[in-house]
Amino acid sequence: MNVLPLRHAGFCTIACAMLALVGFDAGAPAALGQDAPLALNRKPLVVGFARQRVEEKMDRGLVALPAGEGRIYVGWRLLKEDPPSADFHVYRRISGQAPVRLTEAPLRKTTDFVDKQPVAGAPNEYFVTDVRDGREGEPSSSARATPAHKAQSYVTLPLQGDYTFQKCGVADLNGDGAYDYVIKQPNVNIDP
Repeated sequence: MNVLPLRHAGFCTIACAMLALVGFDAGAPAALGQDAPLALNRKPLVVGFARQRVEEKMDRGLVALPAGEGRIYVGWRLLKEDPPSADFHVYRRISGQAPVRLTEAPLRKTTDFVDKQPVAGAPNEYFVTDVRDGREGEPSSSARATPAHKAQSYVTLPLQGDYTFQKCGVADLNGDGAYDYVIKQPNVNIDP
């Protein structure tokens, strides 16, 4: 909370109040010729175990979307720990069958792929593996899409029941590397 004594009227009080709201330097009252104390809106110093930047654990963030004309677009993240020469193979699996590798040679210059011949009328499940020194790594998490004639450039999240929502927040809440969705209901401006 900002504490600003208002016993001084005029420009200095207004200027100091504005500076306090944006967290101006602690020397602001003296610099502006004001002798009253000013508690600033600033973040506390970080004291604790984190001596370096805390980085989120991220997964590949694989997404599969209908690309129109019966094709499926597959995209994924390039991770910080991936080497500059990161290569990837793309796989497709249909309802419990063995996965089929879609790339003859590993992809080198991109982190996306368009499956031009997915299995029509069925959910196609995709995953990627990174290739290092000719060896494939562990498969990524998977993503599913069903081919369609119309392209879809967004992910649909079905809600259970007859619900609507007002806002949606995205964050990794449990540290597993995948984003979670926090939905604010009901669809009215009521704060809890």
